[in-house]
Amino acid sequence: MNIVQYGNDEADVEVSGTAMPCTGLGSLGVGSQRWSLTDVDWTSSNAVTLESTATDTDLYVGYRTDGVVSEDLFWNINVPYGNVGTCTGTNTITALAH
Repeated sequence: MNIVQYGNDEADVEVSGTAMPCTGLGSLGVGSQRWSLTDVDWTSSNAVTLESTATDTDLYVGYRTDGVVSEDLFWNINVPYGNVGTCTGTNTITALAH
């Protein structure tokens, strides 16, 4: 996920999410998703488990002086065996003026 800074202030990024019930069978808990500041896989120690409450990512998108400033936030998901159908939930990514 590319987070783009169009404003004139530094931004601090927080993330949170919900469980994802599936249309056929099962559900993916909020902990089935992990995020990271680097491109790693789900099992990496650098992958942080998503929570239902806002968590500071320590990702800071700098002050824009000329052009656009952006940073990447990486996501992984673990879909356990037995889940069926489309699984839908909500992730919230919040940029706070720093």
